[in-house]
Amino acid sequence: IDFVTDLTEEIRERYTIDPLRITVHGFGDAARMAGAVAFRERGTFRGMSLVGAALPAPPPETHPEHPFQFQLICGDEDPAREDVEKTAAALRELKYPRTRS
Repeated sequence: IDFVTDLTEEIRERYTIDPLRITVHGFGDAARMAGAVAFRERGTFRGMSLVGAALPAPPPETHPEHPFQFQLICGDEDPAREDVEKTAAALRELKYPRTRS
């Protein structure tokens, strides 16, 4: 996790980046790492994109100072489809902004 955070900080120092648009991405099994990074460093990451994976753990409560968004991407025939749908429903109940593809 520290590697991702350090690399993100190095990139922010080198380039002009809108701090409200920094997200983390996880594909398949990498969703667990994406969740760990994003939820631990909510001051840095403002969103998470998961492809072919459900959220590996419940998200923290929404916080007005650290708005957070989710993007869930899953194919119709993906084995993770049912879990992704459950994740979308849970995020809807928690009032998190989300998109689903």
